[in-house]
Amino acid sequence: GTATSYTDLNPGSGTYAYSVIASDGVDDSPPAACIVTLSNVNPVTGLDCNQVDADVVLTWTNNGGTFSAQYDAIDVARNGTVLATISGTATTYTDLGAPAGNLTYTVTPSIGVEAALPAACTLLVFDTNVTDLVLRFEDTLTGDIDSSLAIHNALIANAQVSLLVDVVGLADLATQGLSLASFPRVWVELGTFPNNYTLSQAEGQTLADHVSAGGSVFLSGGDTHCFNPTTPIHMLTGVSDTCADGGFGIDQVDGIISPSCGLGEFINPVLYDGGEEGFIDRLSPLTTGEAVLTFTVGAATYNGGVFNATPNGHVISHSVEVGGIGEAHDQEDLISRYIECFPPVIVIGGQEFVRGDVNQDGAVNIADVVALLDQLFSGGAPSTCQSSLDGNDDGMVDVADAIRVLNFLFSGGAALDAPFPSCGEDATSDSLTCDSFTTCP
Repeated sequence: GTATSYTDLNPGSGTYAYSVIASDGVDDSPPAACIVTLSNVNPVTGLDCNQVDADVVLTWTNNGGTFSAQYDAIDVARNGTVLATISGTATTYTDLGAPAGNLTYTVTPSIGVEAALPAACTLLVFDTNVTDLVLRFEDTLTGDIDSSLAIHNALIANAQVSLLVDVVGLADLATQGLSLASFPRVWVELGTFPNNYTLSQAEGQTLADHVSAGGSVFLSGGDTHCFNPTTPIHMLTGVSDTCADGGFGIDQVDGIISPSCGLGEFINPVLYDGGEEGFIDRLSPLTTGEAVLTFTVGAATYNGGVFNATPNGHVISHSVEVGGIGEAHDQEDLISRYIECFPPVIVIGGQEFVRGDVNQDGAVNIADVVALLDQLFSGGAPSTCQSSLDGNDDGMVDVADAIRVLNFLFSGGAALDAPFPSCGEDATSDSLTCDSFTTCP
Protein backbone atom coordinates (compact mmCIF):
# COMPACT_ATOMS: atom_id res chain seq x y z
CA GLY A 1 0.00 0.00 0.00
CA THR A 2 3.02 2.32 0.09
CA ALA A 3 4.03 1.92 -3.60
CA THR A 4 4.28 4.99 -5.82
CA SER A 5 5.21 3.38 -9.16
CA TYR A 6 4.87 0.26 -11.29
CA THR A 7 6.64 -0.85 -14.47
CA ASP A 8 4.83 -2.93 -17.09
CA LEU A 9 7.71 -4.75 -18.74
CA ASN A 10 7.69 -4.83 -22.55
CA PRO A 11 3.94 -4.65 -23.15
CA GLY A 12 4.39 -4.52 -26.94
CA SER A 13 3.02 -2.04 -29.41
CA GLY A 14 -0.51 -0.75 -29.02
CA THR A 15 -2.72 1.59 -27.03
CA TYR A 16 -3.18 0.73 -23.38
CA ALA A 17 -5.46 2.02 -20.64
CA TYR A 18 -4.01 1.72 -17.14
CA SER A 19 -5.82 2.31 -13.86
CA VAL A 20 -4.62 2.41 -10.27
CA ILE A 21 -7.05 1.62 -7.44
CA ALA A 22 -6.15 1.93 -3.78
CA SER A 23 -7.89 -0.28 -1.25
CA ASP A 24 -8.33 -0.27 2.48
CA GLY A 25 -9.90 -3.47 3.63
CA VAL A 26 -13.03 -3.93 1.59
CA ASP A 27 -13.13 -0.28 0.49
CA ASP A 28 -11.71 0.75 -2.91
CA SER A 29 -10.82 4.23 -4.10
CA PRO A 30 -12.05 5.62 -7.42
CA PRO A 31 -9.60 4.60 -10.16
CA ALA A 32 -6.86 6.94 -11.36
CA ALA A 33 -6.50 6.23 -15.08
CA CYS A 34 -4.20 7.00 -17.99
CA ILE A 35 -3.99 5.96 -21.63
CA VAL A 36 -0.72 5.53 -23.49
CA THR A 37 0.20 4.52 -27.04
CA LEU A 38 3.40 2.53 -27.37
CA SER A 39 5.47 1.38 -30.32
CA ASN A 40 8.52 -0.81 -30.60
CA VAL A 41 9.51 1.24 -33.65
CA ASN A 42 11.50 4.31 -32.68
CA PRO A 43 10.27 7.59 -34.22
CA VAL A 44 12.33 9.95 -36.32
CA THR A 45 13.68 12.95 -34.40
CA GLY A 46 14.61 16.55 -35.18
CA LEU A 47 11.84 17.04 -37.75
CA ASP A 48 12.22 20.48 -39.37
CA CYS A 49 9.88 22.11 -41.91
CA ASN A 50 10.83 25.13 -44.04
CA GLN A 51 9.24 26.90 -46.99
CA VAL A 52 11.54 27.24 -50.00
CA ASP A 53 9.85 29.27 -52.73
CA ALA A 54 6.52 27.49 -53.38
CA ASP A 55 7.65 24.22 -51.76
CA VAL A 56 7.99 22.94 -48.21
CA VAL A 57 11.16 20.98 -47.41
CA LEU A 58 11.07 18.49 -44.52
CA THR A 59 14.24 17.10 -42.94
CA TRP A 60 14.69 14.71 -40.02
CA THR A 61 17.09 12.33 -38.28
CA ASN A 62 16.46 8.74 -39.35
CA ASN A 63 16.72 6.44 -36.31
CA GLY A 64 16.11 3.21 -38.21
CA GLY A 65 18.88 0.70 -37.50
CA THR A 66 20.06 2.75 -34.51
CA PHE A 67 17.64 1.86 -31.72
CA SER A 68 15.60 -0.71 -33.66
CA ALA A 69 15.65 -2.48 -36.99
CA GLN A 70 15.91 -0.43 -40.18
CA TYR A 71 12.62 1.16 -41.18
CA ASP A 72 10.79 -0.52 -44.05
CA ALA A 73 8.97 2.66 -45.11
CA ILE A 74 8.14 6.20 -44.02
CA ASP A 75 4.75 7.91 -44.45
CA VAL A 76 4.71 11.69 -44.91
CA ALA A 77 1.34 13.36 -44.30
CA ARG A 78 0.02 16.92 -44.53
CA ASN A 79 -2.94 17.90 -42.34
CA GLY A 80 -3.75 14.22 -41.82
CA THR A 81 -3.58 13.16 -45.49
CA VAL A 82 -0.69 10.93 -46.55
CA LEU A 83 1.27 12.61 -49.34
CA ALA A 84 3.76 9.81 -49.99
CA THR A 85 5.19 6.56 -48.68
CA ILE A 86 8.96 6.77 -49.17
CA SER A 87 12.06 4.70 -48.53
CA GLY A 88 12.80 3.71 -44.95
CA THR A 89 16.28 5.21 -45.28
CA ALA A 90 15.06 8.70 -46.29
CA THR A 91 15.96 11.79 -44.28
CA THR A 92 14.14 14.44 -46.31
CA TYR A 93 10.99 15.05 -48.34
CA THR A 94 9.84 18.01 -50.46
CA ASP A 95 6.16 18.91 -50.74
CA LEU A 96 6.10 20.53 -54.18
CA GLY A 97 3.72 23.46 -54.60
CA ALA A 98 2.38 23.29 -51.06
CA PRO A 99 -0.89 25.19 -50.54
CA ALA A 100 -0.87 28.44 -48.60
CA GLY A 101 -2.07 28.36 -45.00
CA ASN A 102 -1.28 26.71 -41.69
CA LEU A 103 0.05 23.23 -42.45
CA THR A 104 0.91 20.39 -40.08
CA TYR A 105 3.23 17.68 -41.39
CA THR A 106 3.80 14.27 -39.80
CA VAL A 107 6.54 11.75 -40.54
CA THR A 108 5.75 8.18 -39.47
CA PRO A 109 8.24 5.32 -40.01
CA SER A 110 7.18 1.68 -39.93
CA ILE A 111 8.65 -1.81 -39.75
CA GLY A 112 6.29 -4.36 -41.21
CA VAL A 113 2.80 -3.57 -39.97
CA GLU A 114 4.04 -1.74 -36.89
CA ALA A 115 4.36 2.05 -37.01
CA ALA A 116 6.25 4.46 -34.79
CA LEU A 117 4.67 7.45 -33.15
CA PRO A 118 4.55 10.31 -35.68
CA ALA A 119 6.89 13.29 -35.49
CA ALA A 120 5.11 16.55 -36.32
CA CYS A 121 5.86 20.13 -37.32
CA THR A 122 3.59 23.07 -38.16
CA LEU A 123 4.29 26.18 -40.23
CA LEU A 124 2.47 28.98 -42.00
CA VAL A 125 2.97 28.71 -45.76
CA PHE A 126 2.37 31.94 -47.64
CA ASP A 127 1.44 32.40 -51.27
CA THR A 128 4.56 33.02 -53.35
CA ASN A 129 2.55 35.48 -55.42
CA VAL A 130 2.48 37.83 -52.42
CA THR A 131 3.70 41.27 -53.45
CA ASP A 132 3.19 43.14 -50.19
CA LEU A 133 3.75 42.49 -46.49
CA VAL A 134 1.73 44.71 -44.14
CA LEU A 135 2.83 44.73 -40.50
CA ARG A 136 0.34 45.41 -37.72
CA PHE A 137 1.99 45.99 -34.34
CA GLU A 138 0.18 44.94 -31.18
CA ASP A 139 0.74 48.35 -29.55
CA THR A 140 -1.30 50.05 -32.29
CA LEU A 141 -4.43 47.91 -31.91
CA THR A 142 -5.87 50.02 -29.07
CA GLY A 143 -5.99 53.12 -31.28
CA ASP A 144 -9.10 54.64 -32.82
CA ILE A 145 -8.34 53.38 -36.34
CA ASP A 146 -6.63 50.35 -37.88
CA SER A 147 -4.40 51.81 -40.59
CA SER A 148 -2.63 48.48 -41.20
CA LEU A 149 -5.95 46.91 -42.17
CA ALA A 150 -6.79 49.96 -44.29
CA ILE A 151 -3.50 49.59 -46.20
CA HIS A 152 -4.07 45.85 -46.62
CA ASN A 153 -7.59 46.37 -47.97
CA ALA A 154 -6.44 49.15 -50.30
CA LEU A 155 -3.70 46.92 -51.72
CA ILE A 156 -6.20 44.14 -52.40
CA ALA A 157 -8.55 46.65 -54.03
CA ASN A 158 -5.64 47.55 -56.31
CA ALA A 159 -5.24 43.89 -57.39
CA GLN A 160 -2.13 43.33 -55.29
CA VAL A 161 -1.56 40.16 -53.24
CA SER A 162 -1.13 41.40 -49.67
CA LEU A 163 -0.30 39.52 -46.47
CA LEU A 164 -1.33 41.20 -43.19
CA VAL A 165 0.73 39.93 -40.24
CA ASP A 166 0.22 40.74 -36.55
CA VAL A 167 3.44 41.16 -34.58
CA VAL A 168 4.62 42.40 -31.20
CA GLY A 169 7.96 43.33 -32.79
CA LEU A 170 9.85 42.56 -35.99
CA ALA A 171 11.45 39.51 -34.38
CA ASP A 172 8.04 37.82 -34.48
CA LEU A 173 8.36 37.42 -38.25
CA ALA A 174 10.97 34.70 -37.86
CA THR A 175 8.75 32.77 -35.44
CA GLN A 176 6.06 32.78 -38.13
CA GLY A 177 8.47 31.51 -40.77
CA LEU A 178 8.59 34.87 -42.55
CA SER A 179 11.44 37.09 -43.75
CA LEU A 180 11.38 40.63 -45.16
CA ALA A 181 13.54 39.40 -48.03
CA SER A 182 10.56 37.43 -49.37
CA PHE A 183 8.52 40.58 -50.02
CA PRO A 184 9.29 43.31 -52.59
CA ARG A 185 7.24 45.88 -50.65
CA VAL A 186 6.89 46.15 -46.88
CA TRP A 187 4.30 48.45 -45.28
CA VAL A 188 5.07 49.41 -41.66
CA GLU A 189 2.34 51.21 -39.71
CA LEU A 190 3.53 52.28 -36.24
CA GLY A 191 0.44 54.20 -35.09
CA THR A 192 0.14 57.52 -33.28
CA PHE A 193 0.82 58.33 -29.62
CA PRO A 194 -0.36 57.02 -27.19
CA ASN A 195 -1.23 53.95 -29.28
CA ASN A 196 2.03 53.57 -31.15
CA TYR A 197 5.07 51.32 -31.48
CA THR A 198 8.65 52.62 -31.31
CA LEU A 199 11.24 50.91 -33.49
CA SER A 200 14.39 49.65 -31.79
CA GLN A 201 17.80 50.27 -33.32
CA ALA A 202 17.98 46.63 -34.39
CA GLU A 203 14.55 46.80 -36.05
CA GLY A 204 15.51 50.01 -37.84
CA GLN A 205 18.63 48.26 -39.11
CA THR A 206 16.56 45.32 -40.37
CA LEU A 207 14.33 47.65 -42.38
CA ALA A 208 17.34 49.60 -43.66
CA ASP A 209 18.96 46.36 -44.79
CA HIS A 210 15.81 45.52 -46.74
CA VAL A 211 15.99 48.86 -48.57
CA SER A 212 19.72 48.46 -49.20
CA ALA A 213 18.97 45.08 -50.78
CA GLY A 214 16.59 46.75 -53.25
CA GLY A 215 13.32 46.47 -51.33
CA SER A 216 10.67 49.14 -50.86
CA VAL A 217 9.45 50.29 -47.43
CA PHE A 218 6.44 52.40 -46.48
CA LEU A 219 7.15 53.71 -42.96
CA SER A 220 4.21 55.42 -41.27
CA GLY A 221 3.70 56.76 -37.78
CA GLY A 222 2.58 59.95 -36.12
CA ASP A 223 5.75 60.17 -34.03
CA THR A 224 8.38 57.94 -35.61
CA HIS A 225 9.98 60.56 -37.85
CA CYS A 226 10.26 63.66 -35.66
CA PHE A 227 9.86 62.60 -32.03
CA ASN A 228 10.98 58.99 -31.51
CA PRO A 229 14.67 57.96 -31.59
CA THR A 230 16.36 57.92 -35.00
CA THR A 231 17.22 54.43 -36.28
CA PRO A 232 19.08 53.29 -39.43
CA ILE A 233 15.88 53.19 -41.52
CA HIS A 234 15.22 56.85 -40.68
CA MET A 235 18.55 57.73 -42.30
CA LEU A 236 17.08 56.53 -45.62
CA THR A 237 13.75 58.35 -45.50
CA GLY A 238 14.81 61.68 -46.97
CA VAL A 239 13.15 63.41 -44.00
CA SER A 240 15.00 66.32 -42.40
CA ASP A 241 15.83 66.43 -38.70
CA THR A 242 14.18 69.85 -38.65
CA CYS A 243 10.71 68.36 -38.97
CA ALA A 244 8.31 69.21 -36.15
CA ASP A 245 6.26 67.16 -33.75
CA GLY A 246 2.62 68.08 -34.40
CA GLY A 247 0.52 69.63 -31.68
CA PHE A 248 -2.81 70.33 -33.32
CA GLY A 249 -5.47 68.45 -35.22
CA ILE A 250 -5.67 67.98 -38.99
CA ASP A 251 -8.51 69.44 -41.02
CA GLN A 252 -8.05 67.75 -44.39
CA VAL A 253 -5.61 66.01 -46.70
CA ASP A 254 -5.16 68.11 -49.81
CA GLY A 255 -3.23 65.97 -52.24
CA ILE A 256 0.02 64.39 -53.26
CA ILE A 257 2.70 65.81 -55.50
CA SER A 258 6.01 64.29 -56.61
CA PRO A 259 7.83 64.72 -59.91
CA SER A 260 9.63 61.40 -59.48
CA CYS A 261 6.43 59.46 -58.87
CA GLY A 262 4.29 61.30 -61.38
CA LEU A 263 1.72 61.99 -58.70
CA GLY A 264 -0.94 64.66 -58.81
CA GLU A 265 -3.44 66.35 -56.55
CA PHE A 266 -6.58 64.63 -55.36
CA ILE A 267 -9.58 65.75 -57.37
CA ASN A 268 -10.98 67.15 -54.13
CA PRO A 269 -9.41 67.51 -50.67
CA VAL A 270 -10.58 64.78 -48.29
CA LEU A 271 -11.39 65.09 -44.61
CA TYR A 272 -9.12 63.47 -42.07
CA ASP A 273 -10.39 61.49 -39.09
CA GLY A 274 -7.36 59.78 -37.63
CA GLY A 275 -8.17 59.58 -33.95
CA GLU A 276 -5.05 60.75 -32.10
CA GLU A 277 -4.36 63.39 -34.72
CA GLY A 278 -2.89 65.97 -32.35
CA PHE A 279 0.48 64.23 -32.54
CA ILE A 280 0.96 63.95 -36.31
CA ASP A 281 4.53 64.87 -37.28
CA ARG A 282 5.07 67.63 -39.84
CA LEU A 283 7.72 66.34 -42.22
CA SER A 284 10.37 68.38 -44.00
CA PRO A 285 12.05 66.66 -46.96
CA LEU A 286 15.80 66.77 -47.43
CA THR A 287 17.33 67.53 -50.84
CA THR A 288 16.91 63.88 -51.85
CA GLY A 289 13.37 63.61 -50.54
CA GLU A 290 10.20 64.85 -52.22
CA ALA A 291 6.93 65.76 -50.52
CA VAL A 292 4.18 63.36 -51.58
CA LEU A 293 1.30 64.30 -49.27
CA THR A 294 0.11 67.55 -47.73
CA PHE A 295 -2.44 68.31 -45.02
CA THR A 296 -3.91 71.51 -43.67
CA VAL A 297 -4.42 72.85 -40.17
CA GLY A 298 -6.52 75.97 -40.48
CA ALA A 299 -4.86 78.14 -43.12
CA ALA A 300 -1.46 76.42 -42.82
CA THR A 301 -0.27 73.55 -45.02
CA TYR A 302 2.22 70.88 -43.89
CA ASN A 303 3.90 67.83 -45.37
CA GLY A 304 2.63 64.47 -44.17
CA GLY A 305 4.56 62.24 -46.56
CA VAL A 306 8.01 62.13 -48.19
CA PHE A 307 9.32 59.90 -50.99
CA ASN A 308 13.02 59.05 -51.20
CA ALA A 309 14.73 56.94 -53.87
CA THR A 310 17.99 55.60 -52.46
CA PRO A 311 20.67 54.13 -54.75
CA ASN A 312 19.17 50.70 -54.04
CA GLY A 313 15.63 50.73 -52.67
CA HIS A 314 12.82 53.22 -52.11
CA VAL A 315 11.16 54.62 -48.99
CA ILE A 316 7.89 56.48 -48.48
CA SER A 317 7.65 58.14 -45.08
CA HIS A 318 4.23 58.99 -43.66
CA SER A 319 3.05 60.73 -40.54
CA VAL A 320 -0.64 60.76 -41.49
CA GLU A 321 -2.43 57.47 -40.81
CA VAL A 322 -3.87 55.98 -44.00
CA GLY A 323 -6.94 54.74 -42.14
CA GLY A 324 -7.96 58.31 -41.31
CA ILE A 325 -7.83 59.65 -44.88
CA GLY A 326 -11.33 60.10 -46.26
CA GLU A 327 -13.26 56.98 -47.20
CA ALA A 328 -12.08 53.57 -48.43
CA HIS A 329 -12.03 54.74 -52.06
CA ASP A 330 -9.75 57.66 -51.11
CA GLN A 331 -7.37 55.25 -49.39
CA GLU A 332 -7.41 52.98 -52.45
CA ASP A 333 -6.57 55.98 -54.64
CA LEU A 334 -3.68 56.96 -52.38
CA ILE A 335 -2.21 53.45 -52.24
CA SER A 336 -2.54 53.04 -56.02
CA ARG A 337 -0.35 56.14 -56.46
CA TYR A 338 2.19 54.85 -53.95
CA ILE A 339 2.34 51.51 -55.78
CA GLU A 340 3.29 53.47 -58.89
CA CYS A 341 5.87 55.36 -56.84
CA PHE A 342 7.67 52.14 -55.94
CA PRO A 343 9.52 50.07 -58.57
CA PRO A 344 7.38 47.49 -60.41
CA VAL A 345 7.16 44.08 -58.79
CA ILE A 346 7.97 40.92 -60.72
CA VAL A 347 5.62 38.24 -59.42
CA ILE A 348 7.28 34.83 -59.20
CA GLY A 349 4.81 32.04 -59.86
CA GLY A 350 2.78 34.92 -61.25
CA GLN A 351 -0.63 34.88 -62.82
CA GLU A 352 -0.53 38.01 -64.96
CA PHE A 353 0.98 38.44 -68.45
CA VAL A 354 0.26 39.96 -71.86
CA ARG A 355 -0.64 37.50 -74.60
CA GLY A 356 1.74 37.69 -77.56
CA ASP A 357 4.46 39.64 -75.72
CA VAL A 358 7.01 36.85 -76.09
CA ASN A 359 10.10 38.93 -75.28
CA GLN A 360 8.33 40.65 -72.35
CA ASP A 361 9.27 44.18 -73.42
CA GLY A 362 5.81 45.67 -72.89
CA ALA A 363 4.78 45.69 -76.57
CA VAL A 364 3.50 43.15 -79.11
CA ASN A 365 5.25 43.50 -82.47
CA ILE A 366 7.30 41.61 -85.05
CA ALA A 367 10.10 41.12 -82.52
CA ASP A 368 7.80 38.82 -80.55
CA VAL A 369 7.16 36.67 -83.63
CA VAL A 370 10.91 36.38 -84.19
CA ALA A 371 11.44 35.44 -80.53
CA LEU A 372 8.71 32.78 -80.72
CA LEU A 373 10.11 31.21 -83.88
CA ASP A 374 13.57 31.25 -82.32
CA GLN A 375 12.28 29.24 -79.38
CA LEU A 376 10.41 26.80 -81.60
CA PHE A 377 13.07 26.10 -84.22
CA SER A 378 16.45 27.56 -83.25
CA GLY A 379 16.97 26.45 -79.66
CA GLY A 380 16.24 29.82 -78.12
CA ALA A 381 16.13 30.13 -74.35
CA PRO A 382 12.82 28.84 -72.94
CA SER A 383 10.34 31.48 -71.84
CA THR A 384 9.54 32.05 -68.17
CA CYS A 385 5.90 32.51 -69.24
CA GLN A 386 4.72 29.92 -71.73
CA SER A 387 1.20 31.36 -71.58
CA SER A 388 2.38 34.57 -73.26
CA LEU A 389 3.53 32.53 -76.29
CA ASP A 390 0.04 31.10 -76.86
CA GLY A 391 -1.07 33.71 -79.38
CA ASN A 392 -4.21 31.85 -80.50
CA ASP A 393 -5.18 30.76 -76.97
CA ASP A 394 -5.49 27.07 -77.83
CA GLY A 395 -3.39 25.83 -74.92
CA MET A 396 -0.42 24.91 -77.12
CA VAL A 397 2.73 26.67 -78.32
CA ASP A 398 3.40 26.11 -82.02
CA VAL A 399 3.75 27.91 -85.34
CA ALA A 400 0.02 28.64 -85.38
CA ASP A 401 0.65 31.16 -82.61
CA ALA A 402 3.15 33.06 -84.76
CA ILE A 403 0.65 33.09 -87.64
CA ARG A 404 -2.09 34.42 -85.34
CA VAL A 405 0.09 37.32 -84.13
CA LEU A 406 1.22 38.15 -87.69
CA ASN A 407 -2.41 38.18 -88.82
CA PHE A 408 -3.25 40.67 -86.07
CA LEU A 409 -0.23 42.88 -86.79
CA PHE A 410 -0.35 43.04 -90.59
CA SER A 411 -3.59 41.60 -91.99
CA GLY A 412 -6.30 43.31 -89.99
CA GLY A 413 -6.97 40.29 -87.82
CA ALA A 414 -8.91 40.52 -84.58
CA ALA A 415 -7.14 41.54 -81.40
CA LEU A 416 -5.56 38.73 -79.41
CA ASP A 417 -7.59 37.12 -76.64
CA ALA A 418 -7.26 38.47 -73.12
CA PRO A 419 -5.04 39.19 -71.37
CA PHE A 420 -4.26 41.71 -74.10
CA PRO A 421 -3.13 44.46 -74.54
CA SER A 422 -2.81 44.94 -70.75
CA CYS A 423 -1.59 42.63 -68.02
CA GLY A 424 -4.10 40.15 -66.69
CA GLU A 425 -4.84 36.57 -65.78
CA ASP A 426 -5.49 33.79 -68.29
CA ALA A 427 -9.18 32.95 -68.21
CA THR A 428 -8.54 29.81 -70.28
CA SER A 429 -7.64 26.66 -68.36
CA ASP A 430 -4.71 24.81 -69.96
CA SER A 431 -1.41 23.15 -69.11
CA LEU A 432 0.76 26.16 -69.95
CA THR A 433 2.47 27.90 -67.04
CA CYS A 434 3.64 31.42 -66.26
CA ASP A 435 6.35 31.51 -63.60
CA SER A 436 7.22 35.19 -64.06
CA PHE A 437 6.51 38.04 -66.46
CA THR A 438 8.86 41.02 -66.33
CA THR A 439 6.50 43.85 -67.26
CA CYS A 440 3.41 42.83 -65.29
CA PRO A 441 2.90 43.59 -61.58
